[in-house]
Amino acid sequence: MEQTVVQRSQSLCSQVQSIEKELLHKICHESTKCNNEITAEKNDIESHLSSLQELQRTLTEKRDSLSMTELILYMMENLDISERHREFPTISFQPASFLSNVFNDSSLRMLFGLVLPSRVSRQKIKKRIMAKSIVTKRIRTTIKSPIGLFVVVNHGNVWVRGEDVRVDKINPQGDVVATISTHTKVGRPSGLIENENGMVWYTDLENKKIRILSNDLKEQDEINTDWHPMGMCRGQSGHILVCLAFLSVNVKNKPDVGKILRMDCKGNIFQEIQKNSKDENLFIRPICITENINQDICVSDCQKNSIVVVDKTGLFRFAYDGGFTKSDGRVFTPTELDHDSDGNIIVCDCSNKLVHLVDINGGIFKHILRESDGITSPRGLKVDSEDKLWITDEDTGCIMVVQYID
Repeated sequence: MEQTVVQRSQSLCSQVQSIEKELLHKICHESTKCNNEITAEKNDIESHLSSLQELQRTLTEKRDSLSMTELILYMMENLDISERHREFPTISFQPASFLSNVFNDSSLRMLFGLVLPSRVSRQKIKKRIMAKSIVTKRIRTTIKSPIGLFVVVNHGNVWVRGEDVRVDKINPQGDVVATISTHTKVGRPSGLIENENGMVWYTDLENKKIRILSNDLKEQDEINTDWHPMGMCRGQSGHILVCLAFLSVNVKNKPDVGKILRMDCKGNIFQEIQKNSKDENLFIRPICITENINQDICVSDCQKNSIVVVDKTGLFRFAYDGGFTKSDGRVFTPTELDHDSDGNIIVCDCSNKLVHLVDINGGIFKHILRESDGITSPRGLKVDSEDKLWITDEDTGCIMVVQYID
C-alpha cells in the first residue's frame, strides 16, 4: 500500500512538472511573439523616419542648388513625395496573466492553473458614431414577443427567442432556417451559443443545466450547474462565460446573488468571478454577458440596474448605471448587451425605450436609439461582424437592423 501511494505521488509530481514546463514554454513563446511584433512595428517606424530624413536632406539640397522654376519642375516629376505621409497605429500591450483560483479537482491541469495569453492590440482610428441612427431593415418574426437574439458565427443568421419554448434561427431575409424546442419554460434560454460546427449550447434556468445539441440539433449532452444559468457567451480563448444566479424565490432570508464562470465545452470550470477586492458581491442577477475586444467581461445585471465590467482576471473596472440624474426620476433597466469592433458596449434599456452606447472605458455614453426612432420595447440585442445592430422590439414582434456608425 505504501509503495502504491509513493508511486501515485511521483506520478502526480511528474505531471505537475510537465504542465509547468508546458506553461513556461507557452509564456516564453507569447513573450517572444509580442516582442517580435513590437520590434517589427518599431523597425517600420524607424525605417519610415529614416526615409523622411533622407527626403528632407535631398529637398534641402535641391532648394539650395536649383532655381524656383527648376525646383517646381523637380517636385512635379516626383509626385510621390506627397504620398509618403503615413499614419501609424498606437500600440498598447496587455501583459499575460496567470489564473490560479481553480477549484475543480477533476483535472490536474485545471488545479494547476490557466494562462490567458498576452495580446498586442493596435489602436485603430475609431469609427464615427452617427448623429442619428438609421433603421435599414425590419424583419417580422413568427416568435411571440421576441426578447432575445443570438448571432450565429460566420453565417449572418440569428437565433430568436420569445415567450415560449421555441427558438427560431432566421436568415437576414427573415426566413426561418431552423427551429429547436427547448426544455426551459419560465426562464426561456437566456443564453445560447452556436459554434462554427453548428453545435448549440443553451441555458436551462429551471433545471440548472446547460444543454448541448449536436449540429443536427439533437440533444447530445448536458452540463449541471450549482446555480441557475442565465446569459452565456463564447470568449476569445474559446472558453464559455456563463452568468449564474442564486435565486431566492424559494429560499427565505437569503438575497439573490450572482457569479460568472469560465468553463470549457465539457463543463470543466477554470475561473469563478463573484466578489470584488473588498469581498463584496459584484453581481445580484446577471442576465447577459459579452467579452469585449480587450478581454474585459461585460455583464448586464437587471437587479443592480447596471452594467458591471471586470477585467479578464475578474478585477472590477467600472459600472454603468444609465447616466440618469436623480432629478430625472428614471431607473436604468438593462437587458441584453453586446460590443462592437471598437469596444463600445451597446445595451438595451427596455423601460426607458432607449439603446445606450458606452465606450470601452465607461467614460462616454450616448443614446443611439430612442422611442422617436420607432422602437418601443427594446429587449434582445446583438452586433454583427459588420457592426450592424440587431434589436428585437417585443411590442411589434419585429427585429430591427440598425446602422449607427459610418
